Amino acid sequence: MRRVSFFVLLGPFLSWLIFFAMLLPKLLTGPRFDGGLQFFFAALLVCYVAAVLPLLAIAGIDHLLSRYHWRFLVCAVVGFGAAYALFYFGAQAAGAQKDFQEYWFFLGLMGGIPAAVCSWLSSEKQNGRVK
Repeated sequence: MRRVSFFVLLGPFLSWLIFFAMLLPKLLTGPRFDGGLQFFFAALLVCYVAAVLPLLAIAGIDHLLSRYHWRFLVCAVVGFGAAYALFYFGAQAAGAQKDFQEYWFFLGLMGGIPAAVCSWLSSEKQNGRVK
């Protein structure tokens, strides 16, 4: 249960933080726009809605690989691939292929980093002892 809560609650929030970090240079150097707070709140909701099902699947993979120490790497690669595919098909549907081609790596990191962090945090070791 702890594993699923990490992946469902913390994973989308980490995706949103990476999204915010990706946009921060453009926001600091570009023109100011009204409604920034509403935009980031809407982006947080989209991150939660779009990331819950892929992260649940990755939590299942993490559980299957729980006896291996390198499982966070597998979760990171699967998370990167899931985010890449999700954003690829979303960009195709929205007609934003140029934006996808520019930011594909950062969009993949929005799935890979949270999956790796959640896998690492859900490990069975705590304080140097195995539970």
